[in-house]
Amino acid sequence: MSVTLSQSVPADHNQLCANAENQLRAQYSDVTTVQHRISFDQYGGRLYCTALGQSKQ
Repeated sequence: MSVTLSQSVPADHNQLCANAENQLRAQYSDVTTVQHRISFDQYGGRLYCTALGQSKQ
C-alpha cells in the first residue's frame, strides 16, 4: 500500500510527505508503519514523496 504525491518546486518535502502519510492512513486504517521515499524530477521540476505503509497482516 502506498500513496505518492508531487508538488512543483520549491516545495517542502516534510509537508509533502506528511500529506502523503495522512492520505495513506485515511485510505488504509490498518497501517502500522510508514516509510517515506523522496525523489526529484529535475527536468519537470517536481518533488515526489511516496508514503509506503505496512500492516500487521
